Amino acid sequence: MARYFEVELKRSLAGQMKTHRATCEGIGLTRFGRKVYLPDTEPVRGMLYKVNHMVKVTPHGGERPPSARMRARAAES
Repeated sequence: MARYFEVELKRSLAGQMKTHRATCEGIGLTRFGRKVYLPDTEPVRGMLYKVNHMVKVTPHGGERPPSARMRARAAES
């Protein structure tokens, strides 16, 4: 079972239903081509199922990679 998902927005939010736009914004996908890393939980799976026609989902095992912000903080230290 995957420990986290890599999710990329593949279709524009323009012209989509309000609930689909709100779901994408809720999971952090606000721009075309943006990627987010989400934990493998039931609520996340439900949100991804709702907008599966607009996103590309790649399951991954192991630990989640550090975000750009976390990498920048590590470089400062």
